[in-house]
Amino acid sequence: MKLAEMKPFKIDPKMVFRNSKSILSVKPREKADDVADYPDFEFNGYYWIYINNVIVVYDVLEE
Repeated sequence: MKLAEMKPFKIDPKMVFRNSKSILSVKPREKADDVADYPDFEFNGYYWIYINNVIVVYDVLEE
């Protein structure tokens, strides 16, 4: 998990994880800032949101 590599940048990975679970637990599609659409980006079509100075890219697998 890339969050573990963020300590040198003063980002608390546990806080990002907890906040992302809390924020995205209800209506995650509506909470997204946008859908990724960049040339040659492997996560095109995934949602993304900015949480605690981290861009979290995610997909919703359930209705």
